[in-house]
Amino acid sequence: MLMEMKALCASRLSDFSSLFRGTLCITGTRLSFPEKLIFCQAKLVLTPCCDIKATFSSGNGSFNSIVVPPTLLAAEKEEAKSVLSLFLKKQGLSKVVAAKTITKSDLLIDHLVSRLHSVHKSRYLVGRELTTLEIRDTLIPYIDSLLVEHGNVVNLVENFPNTPVKDKSAASVSQHLSTPDSKKPKGVSNAPVKEKAAASVSQSFSAPLDSKKPKVVSNGPSEKTPATSVSQSGSALDSKKPKSVSRMIEIGTVGDLRPQFLYLLELGMDLEQIKVITRRCPDFGYCSLEGKIKPLVEFLLDLGVPKSDIPKILIQRPSLCSVSLSENLIPTMMFLEDLGVDKDQWAKVIYRFPGLLTHSRQKFQAIVDFLYELGLSSESIGKILTRWPKIVGYSVEENLRPTVEYFRSLGVDVSILLRKSPLTLGHSIEGNLKPVTDFFLAKGYSVEEIRTMISRYAALYTCSLTENLIPKWEFFLTMGYEKSELVKFPQYFSYSLEQRIRPRYVLVKESGVKMLPTQMLSLSGCDFEKVLKMKILKMVTTT
Repeated sequence: MLMEMKALCASRLSDFSSLFRGTLCITGTRLSFPEKLIFCQAKLVLTPCCDIKATFSSGNGSFNSIVVPPTLLAAEKEEAKSVLSLFLKKQGLSKVVAAKTITKSDLLIDHLVSRLHSVHKSRYLVGRELTTLEIRDTLIPYIDSLLVEHGNVVNLVENFPNTPVKDKSAASVSQHLSTPDSKKPKGVSNAPVKEKAAASVSQSFSAPLDSKKPKVVSNGPSEKTPATSVSQSGSALDSKKPKSVSRMIEIGTVGDLRPQFLYLLELGMDLEQIKVITRRCPDFGYCSLEGKIKPLVEFLLDLGVPKSDIPKILIQRPSLCSVSLSENLIPTMMFLEDLGVDKDQWAKVIYRFPGLLTHSRQKFQAIVDFLYELGLSSESIGKILTRWPKIVGYSVEENLRPTVEYFRSLGVDVSILLRKSPLTLGHSIEGNLKPVTDFFLAKGYSVEEIRTMISRYAALYTCSLTENLIPKWEFFLTMGYEKSELVKFPQYFSYSLEQRIRPRYVLVKESGVKMLPTQMLSLSGCDFEKVLKMKILKMVTTT
């Protein structure tokens, strides 16, 4: 009966694929006996705007739709291939065989991407992308469950979704494992078979520390608890891999390191930095050195990124090495240039926010639309993206819009604020902005005066309350100026207390002349000395 139902499912899949010639249709099938048969479909459709529309059906008549940008879909396929390649190598396949097998994995890769969309559909519906770690933790346990069901990893990859399931002999072995020794004929024991099963699990996750951990196997695509539990168990098992790499780095000689890590050493990284990369991107050691890592580094150098800055970029976003240059990074850069990013400033832009190029066009467009909504011109938006590319990493509804509303409540022109200091929008309302407002209110300033200070010094709210505003305020009180001088010259808080404010004030006080904060601090060193000498001379000649 089971085999007949499987054959029926394969036939239905074949019928679907022939019906949708211009549509990519990916169907995951879960069989549950004896109660019912459940179909869970994720259909990806090209929309007129060249995005991918994914429609999920859970079998209960409900549907959920999202739009997945083609660049994000391509990046997810690359991630899925990377995960699958890693899994094949863990199964004992050589690099050559694994690479050859991957070339025939298109249908399985599409299915794995649809699996991501199904399990994390709530994330996609709000426009949040998955991290490399989340993708790996979702797919590895699922691929392992497919392997348990189908038996042969190469057949699974190359023949999906028409891979035959294990025969009855495999099922009988499974039943043999679950039969207590007390109910077996004398002399028959589970021990040898259990050892082989444990060895098989250990081989699939080659880190030695994993061999004694229990393994949870998924029953296939599902919506709620099963998917979550499998993902968690996969994460627990897989979390040992970066530790194993880190241990190898700690106890192994340099000659024992993978070529990828040796190349990082040549770039000037130390072993601690390499361990950070392996923690953030455990699959980094399996990225192609010649096909991915070196081309990326050479590309960054061609953009003008100093070699000394490469380590910081790779440490902050090592997953850049798994993204295609020609299919993802370069097209994304061209798209951002069309939005106004200064093409001559790419070296600085990438250094400021290496993760910029891993975001989807949908995310970029959401940010740009929001900035247009605030009344900013395309030129201003381009400058903001160039000066503060990290704005792309913020959620419009959860971060940026509430911050804009807060400044509007103070009467601040947000468009002017953004043109002068876009970084201000990245600060927490409760953790940074409100405490600064409360600080000035407590010192006797009105909301109108605070608004004036912001208009004259837009970066005022980026100053640390404890390390900047409070110590400089306390010193200001000793200088004898009226509080209104800070409303006229709030830039006072932008200067170093120990290197500029205190030394210059001491010189002015010792000379016996009077000088307003704006004149005392804003002048260059030479001009300050000239003005100070002129005031001293004038004071002497008039007395």
